Amino acid sequence: MIVILFNESGYYISGEGVEASRRFSPATTIEGDRIFPPLHHTYRILYEALIEIRNKSSREDIMIYSDSRIIDELNGVIAPLDEVCAKWVQSIQRNILPQIKAVVFFRKKPVNEDISTAHEKMIPKQRPSLPEQQDLSQQKKRETVKRFKENWFNE
Repeated sequence: MIVILFNESGYYISGEGVEASRRFSPATTIEGDRIFPPLHHTYRILYEALIEIRNKSSREDIMIYSDSRIIDELNGVIAPLDEVCAKWVQSIQRNILPQIKAVVFFRKKPVNEDISTAHEKMIPKQRPSLPEQQDLSQQKKRETVKRFKENWFNE
């Protein structure tokens, strides 16, 4: 069984021979204001996770977990919040799910902690800042010169 966990910050996929994690940042204006509402952004994250699973062409059952209302909208428990959400539901149900060769289940479950743990494990840490990189570079140069002197002059 393949498990997909998603929320507003990204998704995590694990299962039979599959492990993937991706973090997303919301689209913002120059001033830092969000362009899309959080629910629409979360729909996009689910869409990307489903595309990734679709490309794997696995026949394992797929369990999709989240704590957002998207699960209820896709299961048909509640009506989509607005017209854009209705288009996302329609797109996922008509274009993506039929192309997946497995059975797909949508379930509600708190996933924030699991996704943040997976992101910490799978996504590399931030690169060192520029001053730290310069210090490391100078230290490497000093070590290279020291090794040269030891080898050349037998010091």
